[in-house]
Amino acid sequence: MNKKRLIKSCVFLMIMTMLFLTACNQQSATSNGKVTITFSVAEYDSQIKPEMQDLIKRFEKANPKIQVKLLVSNWNDYHDRLVTWISGNQAPDIANLSGLWLGEFKDMNAIQPVDSYASSDFLKGFVQGPLDSFKDSNGKLSGLPFFLDPRVLYYRKDLFAQNHLSAPKTWDDIYKDAKVLTSTSNVYGFGVGGKYPNVMTGLEYFYFNSDSNVTASHFGPKHQLLYNSPEGIKSLDFLNKLVKENLTNPNPNAVEWENGVQPIFQAGKVGMMITGPWFASMLDQAKIQYGMVPIPTAEPGMKSRAVMQPDVLSVMTTDSSKKAGIEKFLQFIYQPENRLNFAVKHGAIPELNSVLNDSKWYNLPNNKFFASLVPTAINKYEDVGKYGDQMDHVVTDEIQKVYLQQQIPAQALKTASQKVKDLYSNN
Repeated sequence: MNKKRLIKSCVFLMIMTMLFLTACNQQSATSNGKVTITFSVAEYDSQIKPEMQDLIKRFEKANPKIQVKLLVSNWNDYHDRLVTWISGNQAPDIANLSGLWLGEFKDMNAIQPVDSYASSDFLKGFVQGPLDSFKDSNGKLSGLPFFLDPRVLYYRKDLFAQNHLSAPKTWDDIYKDAKVLTSTSNVYGFGVGGKYPNVMTGLEYFYFNSDSNVTASHFGPKHQLLYNSPEGIKSLDFLNKLVKENLTNPNPNAVEWENGVQPIFQAGKVGMMITGPWFASMLDQAKIQYGMVPIPTAEPGMKSRAVMQPDVLSVMTTDSSKKAGIEKFLQFIYQPENRLNFAVKHGAIPELNSVLNDSKWYNLPNNKFFASLVPTAINKYEDVGKYGDQMDHVVTDEIQKVYLQQQIPAQALKTASQKVKDLYSNN
């Protein structure tokens, strides 16, 4: 054997040995080593990180062969971080997402059906309405509800009592009460935000309660925006009436519907506003006297429907070696005691029937009221698809022009409808 052939043979044997040892190591890691799952969550508040760390610690103790790596992100940059991770093939295995992003991430092939990781018995434990709202056209689940937040109308109970007012049930009640509060109590009658985000949500509070025949959808055939209708115009007309008659906080376009108006309410400058369940505990801490009622309807006797902007847990990995670990971790996250603690600490409304009916949660102030809203609450993200955020911008831009009295509601919704149709049709 010549020298060159001998060297080639030695190199070949070395390569084959390395491959063999690598295969053995991989087999050993699969059978005896730990499986690592990455779990990404949004920073709802300062409690989230230590709370999730504790949950993971308890899970790993019970499942020593499964390791969970926690990623925590601020809501403000979370979406963009996820896009970067997905584009770089580094998406987390399980991610806590805004329901608004599901359509976009599904279009990027980053969302896997949760059905593959959850048994039918496990899924039966969820409140079925919110769960079903995350099913796609094929009946597959894009995510599991993680933070349910039905919106309600908050009002200043002390000011209502002083002015002999009853809690509003209809839009006419809102208008009349706002006029009284504005003229006699030195407050803005009703809180309205026109600054992105949540402007479209503000319209939805009224649109979905404008007529009993209005469906819980944004779109008709070929992405025709259903707001561009007599019911949608009536809803925006009503909101603009409040703005035009100075019955709201001044310059609504300068503040967000929720986060912008909430501080004004807390400061005692707004008589009524619509927001989520977390606000009750904030008002308790501020010692504000408040009451809560379902979102008022256009006509007396209509059934009010709450609007939610829910968050989810979705699976993003296609790595089959992690399947069993993900199944176990999801089951652990949704153990009733874990979800009870989460709901109590963060002002979320439980997505599990057992927690929704647990006296430790149910008997806390206001929770019976919120629980009654969940079965018929509308998931505003259910049908927005991959351009939900852009649609929100389009509708917001046109509503802002209405609040500035630059165009009438009918024209705003007609223009928004055409722009939204173009957005979905041209991409």
